[in-house]
Amino acid sequence: MSLLYWYKFLGVRLFWTIHNIWPHKGRSRWDFFVRKRLLSLCDAAFVLSESSKREAAEVFGVPEDKIVVTPHGHYDDAYPSRGLDIRARFGIPKERFLYLFVGRINRYKGVEQLVSAYRSLEPANAANAALLIAGQADTGYDLGFIGADKAGDEAGAIKLHSSFVDDADLADYLLAADAVVLPYRQITTSGSAILALTFGKPVVAPRLGSLGEYVSDGCGVLYDPDDRDGLRKALQDVMNMDRPKTERRIADKLGELDWDRIADRMLAVYAGRIPQEVNA
Repeated sequence: MSLLYWYKFLGVRLFWTIHNIWPHKGRSRWDFFVRKRLLSLCDAAFVLSESSKREAAEVFGVPEDKIVVTPHGHYDDAYPSRGLDIRARFGIPKERFLYLFVGRINRYKGVEQLVSAYRSLEPANAANAALLIAGQADTGYDLGFIGADKAGDEAGAIKLHSSFVDDADLADYLLAADAVVLPYRQITTSGSAILALTFGKPVVAPRLGSLGEYVSDGCGVLYDPDDRDGLRKALQDVMNMDRPKTERRIADKLGELDWDRIADRMLAVYAGRIPQEVNA
């Protein structure tokens, strides 16, 4: 922190991108002190959503006009496909509606709730579905609750890839899915949601943080995290979405997340001309 004060004394302009209001491990008095002091030193701060802007301004007691919304851009061309047949690898029939969870697995990701909700699907839906959970669990986090199925053609099968998904394979996992499920218990902004949209996949997620600003109407299904049956109903609803209409809505959203638009906005802030419009 002392170095930042020295930079400020020298006339260096400081900017902070606030990815998360608080660390995933939770807030402390020290976290509050450091963040509030850092924000006071900055000429401006960037956040990834309007909800984060309002929260940061309220929590740290700064004017909202000091905080600028610059959306998280899409991942177009970032993850090329290798042409892997992920469904064949896990024995998932092509006609099954495939739900995918991909990413690091820990308690705040809500995978236990996903498995429970999936297993409670109505029989007619379960018979035409499969769930693939792919990612490495945090040390000490037991995945025994998943109970993945060995046979590939069982109705409602759950498949588990309990290892890190290499970046080179990520596109093929996403291309194999019909929907990406992100049942987070806490979240500010989700790059995983934007990655799913980049591959044209609707997202199932709780209405938390900025997810409602990225998974906007027609781009997936958001559910009330306080509704015990919310995730199960969302899993069923996403199966019934109109695919062509969903793809069009996702394409419109990705247009808003174009990197050139975001860069122009950031450059305007650096130059001292903070634009009023928001690109998300």
